[in-house]
Amino acid sequence: MNAPQPINQQSEIAAALSYVPSHDRDTWVLMAMAVKSELGEAGFDVWDSWSATAENYQSKAAKAVWKSIGAAGKVTIASLFSTAIQNGWKPSKPYTPPTPEQRQQIEAERQAAQAEADALAAQQRAEASAKAKQRWEEASTINAAHPYLIAKGIKPIGAKQFYKMLVLPLRANGEIVNLQYISEDGTKRFGTGGQVKGTSLVLGKLQGAAEALLCEGWATGCTLHEATGLPVVVAWNAGNLAMIAARLSEALPEMALRVCGDTDASGTGQKTASEAAIVHGMAVWCVPVFTPELIEQHTAQHGKVPSDFNDLHQLVGLDAVRIQLTNTITHGEKVEGRVQPKSVSLPENEENNISQNVSENDSTLLYSESNSSEVEILSSTPLQPNNHAGFEVEERHLSTGNENLSSTCKPNNGAGCRGVEDKHPFLGGIAETHANEGEKSPKTEDFDEEAYILHLANLKPLAYERVRQAASEALQTRASVLDKLVNGARRELAAQQDDDNSGVSILFDDVEPWPVPVSGAAVLDDAFALMCRYVIADKETIRAATLWTALTWFVEYATVMPLALITAPEKNCGKSTLLNVLAKLSSRPIWASNITPAALFRAVEKWKPSLFIDEADTFMRDSPELVGIINSGHTRDTAYVIRTVGDEHEPRTFVTWGAKAISGIGAHGVADTITSRSVILMMRRKLKGERCENMRHYDREAFAMVKRQFARWADDNGENFATMRPELDGLHNRTADNWEPLLAIADLAGGDWPKQARLAAHKLTHTEDDAQSINQELLGDIRAAFERTRTDKLHTSVLLEELCKDEESAWATYNRGRPVTARQLSKRVAEFGVKARQLKIDFANRNGYELADFKDAFARYLSNEPVPAQTSAARHEGDDYELF
Repeated sequence: MNAPQPINQQSEIAAALSYVPSHDRDTWVLMAMAVKSELGEAGFDVWDSWSATAENYQSKAAKAVWKSIGAAGKVTIASLFSTAIQNGWKPSKPYTPPTPEQRQQIEAERQAAQAEADALAAQQRAEASAKAKQRWEEASTINAAHPYLIAKGIKPIGAKQFYKMLVLPLRANGEIVNLQYISEDGTKRFGTGGQVKGTSLVLGKLQGAAEALLCEGWATGCTLHEATGLPVVVAWNAGNLAMIAARLSEALPEMALRVCGDTDASGTGQKTASEAAIVHGMAVWCVPVFTPELIEQHTAQHGKVPSDFNDLHQLVGLDAVRIQLTNTITHGEKVEGRVQPKSVSLPENEENNISQNVSENDSTLLYSESNSSEVEILSSTPLQPNNHAGFEVEERHLSTGNENLSSTCKPNNGAGCRGVEDKHPFLGGIAETHANEGEKSPKTEDFDEEAYILHLANLKPLAYERVRQAASEALQTRASVLDKLVNGARRELAAQQDDDNSGVSILFDDVEPWPVPVSGAAVLDDAFALMCRYVIADKETIRAATLWTALTWFVEYATVMPLALITAPEKNCGKSTLLNVLAKLSSRPIWASNITPAALFRAVEKWKPSLFIDEADTFMRDSPELVGIINSGHTRDTAYVIRTVGDEHEPRTFVTWGAKAISGIGAHGVADTITSRSVILMMRRKLKGERCENMRHYDREAFAMVKRQFARWADDNGENFATMRPELDGLHNRTADNWEPLLAIADLAGGDWPKQARLAAHKLTHTEDDAQSINQELLGDIRAAFERTRTDKLHTSVLLEELCKDEESAWATYNRGRPVTARQLSKRVAEFGVKARQLKIDFANRNGYELADFKDAFARYLSNEPVPAQTSAARHEGDDYELF
């Protein structure tokens, strides 16, 4: 137990906090850091009581954030008091800090907590390293047709392939400590808990090399290696460049180094490349140069502005990469803590065209060869005030990677560089950024913010995501606030584009992932409890529904996506309610009742949604094309349809992969092919004594919190899910396919979920087995006919008589109210490989069937039937293929 702190400390801190707004997340976290640094774990109650004054307060979130804050934080109590004073607080008396004994205790708590955190991090890194080494050994040679390689136009170096992902080793001190995973669509993730800082990957051979290149990403490294033949060191991110450069300088001091940064909109790539060159001491640095035409071309093709040398490679080829590596370099050396430009190696005829009218206090400028024999200054850190009267710099064109800015630094009556006027093509005005000391924020005049937000709203989602951070910095607002503004603008655009006859465009609410890592078992428990508040059903049904909902957040990592088929014997059993709850918790939900086939595959192709179809029994049975499209989306490999488009009727493929939930009365109202691809969620009518909450008044905050936690869980654990192979415990064939991803979700979550998920699987699949197809029903009745007659041979006429003895059986009225015919029977059983033959029974020689011919079909399609010995040997054929 922690010793209680003096009341004057806690009361003084609480009094100061009462003046600080608690609804702003950044301030909320900052105050937690300050309180914890001063009072240790004993400060939670003080901070939590203040947190509870916010309208958006959530107890679980508060506990999670507090737990995530390090024990030895750098934010002190002085930050808290300063913030409180800025908001009007006036201390009644000087603050009494903890006594030496109390500080000693707090420090001991901090050290113990830090040691525990360090030990846990070291354990996680060790486990991640062991896992990375094992997976690297298991990985195979890369398939040259991998979509990422084709998209990037690179020859893979230093990588392998695991499943459908490329895997790249992160090495530190010569050992593999982690892996980077790259999926087919280019999504990149590092192994959970593994080391990234200070790691690298060498492409080529460094030992004995006269020169090497250093870059951020692997694809860029492959381009640089192919273009120059030089060894390339991949640092994975901008933050690693300086550290790796320092190590290269120490290990290979005679080797020249060229740091190849990215042209980032935020300037991060340029800044970190120059810093890495300084740290190395003998390095030069460069970033790629893109003309406005190239920027426009790349943005049109990829939905983002170009930034690295691989982008340059794709746009204009390897020769352009080689030329820019030679002609767009900056030498730098450390001079009294700043970068001092040195001579730049350019073609002889270009040297006289460079004007270097730069004061000694200016930041490094990057020069590039121009098509018009002029040299443009491509990037510069912000100009600082100086003491030289009439300081002036020629007009320069800044390439931020996001837009073209034409900037002119003006003299300021002898007071130095006053500022930079940036002409922004999207803003319709001029944003003036002042560098004068004392200015708290850039001054804006005629800055058309609405036009800029409208521009962002017109970007494709992926393109917006890539410029989101830079845009929020440009507008001086938080990214979460910018998201709301952009979403609002998107809705306005959609409303303008829609007319009364064309419906309304579909927009998805952006789900911001939970700020700290979450427990999979905990978020599944929360989702399960939330469903139980609104749905009356067996616990196994709700548990399966919970797992399916979680699976919608892992769709991009799954290979099988079972349908969620919600059914009931009668009306008013809560089918639509459960469907509504699933939609409220799923990723990117769309309601699509009575949808047409064309609308279905186009919607899935365009939006990649989770699709929710109600009252399916009223229209799907009459739409075999719709059934076929839904069936095609069951497995990733088959998830597409081919249709012709345009006046030329050009064949095109449309993706049908995604989560789909269907509701209808009775499984018999839905095609057998859909039922076999589904996890069946059977609903029942509630009893008079059973109570649940009404979904019309659902708890929006609770649903939003679970969705945010699902999003974070999937972000952190997607690659782990992709490689899981759960034990199927007696599940077979397509039933096993349907339940495998749900059991993988349960195993990934841990806790009691693996056990409960398997109990649910066995109970619900038993229910599925009870709903036989028409062919299975026929096989069962044929087996019963042989058992009743106690023979192993039956003429067709006798078998038909036995099948139709029960006037209520399907066979008595199978032929439009009349008994099934011999031809119809023959056609049905032929699907199982059984054919009629001439049989002599009781001196009569007619067509008939032998029991032995049905044995294999009985064993495969009916329960409680032993497997024939002659077929058992081939049952595991192809298992190795299924692993991948």
